[in-house]
Amino acid sequence: MALIKCPECGKEISDQAECCPSCGCPINEEPRIITNNDFENSIDAAKRKSGKTLIILGIICWIGSFVTAISIADDLLMDKVSYIYSGYHSKPGLVLLNKMLSIVNWVGLILIIVGIVIVIVHRKKRK
Repeated sequence: MALIKCPECGKEISDQAECCPSCGCPINEEPRIITNNDFENSIDAAKRKSGKTLIILGIICWIGSFVTAISIADDLLMDKVSYIYSGYHSKPGLVLLNKMLSIVNWVGLILIIVGIVIVIVHRKKRK
């Protein structure tokens, strides 16, 4: 039985000890070797998670734009009726808001599609 120094705290301990009694550092534990397969699995899991995140963000954008569009539909209808009869927009901001909602709606749908593609591609690679 010999005394060795703890690699963590530097105190002398028995070479038979499993861990340092002072700091708890494992002594005779073999270092874990990370294989290429472990690394690829962790990357695939991260990519699948990012795909699911894109799907969720896309759904949130799409539902948000849909709900907002429904809530302002009455104002837009009244603005169009006013434009038909009088020739001017009573609320010009509604036109801009309608265009912005359309853009958010398309962005949401694109995020959903990209997320689904990422999840499907990485699911096929895993098999």
